[in-house]
Amino acid sequence: MYLDPTFGVANIKSVAPGTNDPDFDKYSTTGCPYTNGTFVCVSEVIAAVKLHTLLSATGRDLNSLSFTEAQIVQFMNKYDSWMKDDGYDILFVWKVSEVVGVVGVYKSGDLKTTAVLYPINYDRVFKAEHEVRLVYPCKMY
Repeated sequence: MYLDPTFGVANIKSVAPGTNDPDFDKYSTTGCPYTNGTFVCVSEVIAAVKLHTLLSATGRDLNSLSFTEAQIVQFMNKYDSWMKDDGYDILFVWKVSEVVGVVGVYKSGDLKTTAVLYPINYDRVFKAEHEVRLVYPCKMY
């Protein structure tokens, strides 16, 4: 999968109308800096794991795992088929001027796309049977 270079207006709420998390109003931007195109990796949780452990398992620092808001919106638009209808998350590390948290995007019971912002130190356990996916920029060698 590939995300095109981005520049301009992007807003998570525009593609996730079920979102009512006030943290998005705090951090969301009306524009974004230019980003280069990037290949995207998707990993699926296959064993119960906490967020910190999931992110650490990539062997990379948070900055190298992060996306801008525009990149998250582009993924949601371009790869909507990766969204599952059962209410379980696709996770993205979100960076504004610094990493602010992990965006969890899911389709609720009425199939309305919703996003929630988890703090980076969130203590939830993601269960394997929920098939949670972590999306992050691929490291090209």
